[in-house]
Amino acid sequence: MPLKYLIVYGIAVFIDFSLVEALKGWLHVPRPAAAIGIDQVRVLVELKLKDTIPSGHATFSFMTATVLSFNRSNIWKFCLYLFALLVAYSRIYVGAHYPLDVVVSGILGASIGYATWEGYRGITGLIRQK
Repeated sequence: MPLKYLIVYGIAVFIDFSLVEALKGWLHVPRPAAAIGIDQVRVLVELKLKDTIPSGHATFSFMTATVLSFNRSNIWKFCLYLFALLVAYSRIYVGAHYPLDVVVSGILGASIGYATWEGYRGITGLIRQK
């Protein structure tokens, strides 16, 4: 893997983790089991009752797909985004998140990946001009 992908990925991971934790701490939205009722939601993972949005798993998977699919073939893009979609769906299936949580998180993750690439290209463009 080219070094620029590792640099961009490392920066994007840092931004992703920081932003997800900040948003969870700021929003405080209850998870499905807390809002609907523990006996009404089948939770297949560790039971958590708060901080449902954004989904860290969905955000991270879409950020990863966006960063790693940059300038890659369509088959790479298809496989990476399919995996991200499956991760996002799994968060709903196991009872950890609402559908809207993972949609917003997917958009957030893809935006982080795209913005990181654009920032990298802007900085390297400035460096080349000097």
